[in-house]
Amino acid sequence: MEARRRGIVLASVAAIATATFYATSSSLVFEERAALVVLLVAAGLWTTEAVPLAATAILIPLLQSLLGVQSFSVAPRPF
Repeated sequence: MEARRRGIVLASVAAIATATFYATSSSLVFEERAALVVLLVAAGLWTTEAVPLAATAILIPLLQSLLGVQSFSVAPRPF
């Protein structure tokens, strides 16, 4: 994937995840919204392959721990 297209895809995935985070503020608590963001980012990166699949897989537990979905000791256990 060329660099320009990769940048557009990454920006689009980030924009969709951010918009969803704020759009669900009245119906979901913070942890649920953060988990939804992780799901959207992972799905967007997997389907577009803008980032290698292995890097996306490692990014998931990092995002979960940074956003407070799971602690860092629990998030990487599936690996």
